[in-house]
Amino acid sequence: MAVFNGSVSKGTVGFKNLCLAVFICVPAVCWSANIAPGQGIDFSQVTWSFAGASGDGPSGTGQVDVNVSQLIASSGISSGFINITTASGWVTQNLPVLPGFTYNDLTTTFNLGSTGGVVTNLGATVTYTATPMTSAPIGVPDTFAVGSTETNAQGQGPNLAAAPAPPPVAGINFPGGLFGFAFQPNHPNIEAANNQCGPAAAANSLDWLKTTYGVPIPNTNVLGLKGDNSLVGKLDTSMNRTVTDRATGNGLNVEPQLEGLMSYLSSVNIKGLTIKHQGLSPFGGDTFTGANNVAVGGITSQGRGTIVDPNFIISEIRAGEDVLFGDDHHVVDIVGAGTILGAPFILYVSDHLQTAKDAMGNFINDNKGTGMIDFSFIVPQAGGQPKLVYGDQNGATAVDVISVSVPEPVSLLLLLSGLIALLLRARRSGASCRRAA
Repeated sequence: MAVFNGSVSKGTVGFKNLCLAVFICVPAVCWSANIAPGQGIDFSQVTWSFAGASGDGPSGTGQVDVNVSQLIASSGISSGFINITTASGWVTQNLPVLPGFTYNDLTTTFNLGSTGGVVTNLGATVTYTATPMTSAPIGVPDTFAVGSTETNAQGQGPNLAAAPAPPPVAGINFPGGLFGFAFQPNHPNIEAANNQCGPAAAANSLDWLKTTYGVPIPNTNVLGLKGDNSLVGKLDTSMNRTVTDRATGNGLNVEPQLEGLMSYLSSVNIKGLTIKHQGLSPFGGDTFTGANNVAVGGITSQGRGTIVDPNFIISEIRAGEDVLFGDDHHVVDIVGAGTILGAPFILYVSDHLQTAKDAMGNFINDNKGTGMIDFSFIVPQAGGQPKLVYGDQNGATAVDVISVSVPEPVSLLLLLSGLIALLLRARRSGASCRRAA
């Protein structure tokens, strides 16, 4: 990897570092498997544990976790789509297990159908199909155990004053079209302090660029806080987040996050990255807008419009860029994106369970909440910002996208790797259909 005067070139990137990018037509389903308990699908009931929801107890939101390796081993099927129906209806729609996916824990949320109290089991039909479905699967339900999980993930704009509503049932209409996706392997996901999602997402982003392209980030991406020498601590400082300790700290508006990211890069003499931003902040006192360029310390971020565009996210991920996504209360690092029957989606990492204190004043949760990849559909809205459907950010409104990339795009290499993956998938799919016939 060549580094010259603080600039970085993509010229020597190897195939192993590239995202996998594929767009394919969707044929009729040629196989379908029912997934039973113990075959890679687990359910939990979510308790929202941030201050605004304290005392609410178990919610009506459920979480489904896919152990990808266990699912593949038990079904013999390496990729496909998970659909789940319960007494409430079609609660999980086309959750994708992508070809060649390198992450093992995939998760999203669903409507648990509970109006209060603890849920310990769930009758559900879990169907795993070769291609996405356009209507709810029908089958005899199995009884799955339901565990418990906590979620406390915020830190952009004002803190949430109440627990989010459960996801809708059958909340996505599929307009039809290609199934296309791109994902990037090896994204880190550090433990975040309370309300530290913005600096943590930026730290994950820069660490991925360092690992993938050799960007010379000098600080280590480990658990940290404002004032220390960790990467997230340096970003906490450059973004000027107000912090008392790991369990007590404020969130940030968008503009200080963008300017703080550029200020950090300038301070370590990394000025050759390409930065772009999109969106418009609704937060009081926040001047962030994608209508204008932003310049800090000899670095300029290019404004790409005031409406967050899912197609922009997909194109940036396909091109091997790192993409930060912020909504009206949280910031995440996107690891994949695409469309399913025309409906855009994102895959992302963040800490589900930020640092808190127990009744004795001890810090807790600094070893929880980072082991999964979240899935959400991102649904455009007429005349406004897109909204997320499903995932731990269900119901949130998009606010901003920040893309950080190494110059000299590797588009030809990405295209070649995508075509190879497409041909291999098509051959396997055809063979599976012939065997099923």
